[in-house]
Amino acid sequence: MIKFDVDAALKTGLIRVNLSVPVSDRQMWVKLRCGRQEVISRIHRIVSYAREQGLSVCVGGEDSSRADLGFLVQVTAAAAEAGAHRFRFADTLGVLDPFSTYDILQHLRKETDLELEFHGHDDLGLATANTLAAIRGGATHASVCVLGLGERAGNAALEEVVAGSLRLPAGQRRSILPSSPIC
Repeated sequence: MIKFDVDAALKTGLIRVNLSVPVSDRQMWVKLRCGRQEVISRIHRIVSYAREQGLSVCVGGEDSSRADLGFLVQVTAAAAEAGAHRFRFADTLGVLDPFSTYDILQHLRKETDLELEFHGHDDLGLATANTLAAIRGGATHASVCVLGLGERAGNAALEEVVAGSLRLPAGQRRSILPSSPIC
């Protein structure tokens, strides 16, 4: 979530970007040495700049699963005000379970009209279950890996999410996006 990265993306000819920023108090402090107001200000400033350059923007919320839910609502509101089309909820440490995932995404869905993407990690073996719960809770997009290739312990497997989503009501089947640097 810095201007330099937006400028670098523009040089490649991209038209869509994911601008990530820490949203848990711990990661905001450790990574940026700042608090909530600076993150909100940064979202307004950098997303607006990217939109002015013609980019379509997804705001990636790093460590969303450990963030204060009220603050996440503020983050999604700031992202929408600045012109983002999507918020990417990341379970960065893979700490969620399907029940809390569903509850959180359902709450966010009620608070924002942004597309909501769920990016779950498999540290506890729950990435697919959490992804399906996120979709049922209101996520419009699922971040997945292909052939088990993902970050750290991996993300939800594409084939598992596709097969599992077939069991969801037709209106809850969503877009599934590979978690790959080439996307």
